[in-house]
Amino acid sequence: LWLVPPIKKKTLKKKSIKSISAKEKREKKIYELPKELNFNDYLPLHNLWHQYIVDLLNKTTKMGDILTKLLKADLHGAIVRVTRSKCPPMIGIEGIILQETENTFKIVTKYN
Repeated sequence: LWLVPPIKKKTLKKKSIKSISAKEKREKKIYELPKELNFNDYLPLHNLWHQYIVDLLNKTTKMGDILTKLLKADLHGAIVRVTRSKCPPMIGIEGIILQETENTFKIVTKYN
């Protein structure tokens, strides 16, 4: 009778992914947009966004579901117009959303 020693399972250690801190992001200027922006350079982004919204909304028929999906939809690439603002000169500006934060949109206009 032969006794075979039990086979030990190798445990794989998960490599931890270290995220970048907010301070490091600011130092590396990750969220900074280029100084010279051209509206026409971002039209392909708008076309991608347009196709994304069409695909998103074609999957639903109920009005409540459509509203929910619109509220959660990504707006990068959408063409928007400012209708209300605490800064009156901003009202009426129209452009493509490039960056979205909690309280602001950074947009590129035709006249940048």
